[in-house]
Amino acid sequence: MEKQKSTQLMLNFGILQGLIITVYSVILYAIDKQFEAGYISLFFSLLLSVGILVLAYKQFKNANEGFMSLGEAIKTGLGISVIAGVVSVIYQVIYQKFIDPGYLDRLLAFQKEQMIESNPDMTQEQMDMAIGMTEKFSSLGFSIAIILISSLFFGLILSLIVGAIMKKERPAHF
Repeated sequence: MEKQKSTQLMLNFGILQGLIITVYSVILYAIDKQFEAGYISLFFSLLLSVGILVLAYKQFKNANEGFMSLGEAIKTGLGISVIAGVVSVIYQVIYQKFIDPGYLDRLLAFQKEQMIESNPDMTQEQMDMAIGMTEKFSSLGFSIAIILISSLFFGLILSLIVGAIMKKERPAHF
């Protein structure tokens, strides 16, 4: 596959994945469940990522006479993950700055409520310290970093697994 087609494949599937995640996030916002989704969101994201990789790898192999090396799979998967992460970052910035500027305050209130529920014996000093740490880790800048790092990390892991399953090396010519 020529480089331009490979890049276009990454771009198409990365944007598709990023848009699906964005639509899912908008739905969670619309039904006011963005804080409670937890494991369901993680499972959905995992399934989506695997599905996107399978489709992308099939298209890659179709364009390459049925062949794809593990290296090509990893490169393609990471490209898709980076682009999906960038789309997610753009959405997150728009969401927190314009759609729901009170998001961080509501997130902190939700997390404080969860802390009290899970540890009712927590002193006020412990609570203040925990809330202070939560504020630092909930900032938009930190969220952007986490989105990009997790996109790359999980993209690498899933690309390795799905790529190892779907790879088909070209036979060596002597």
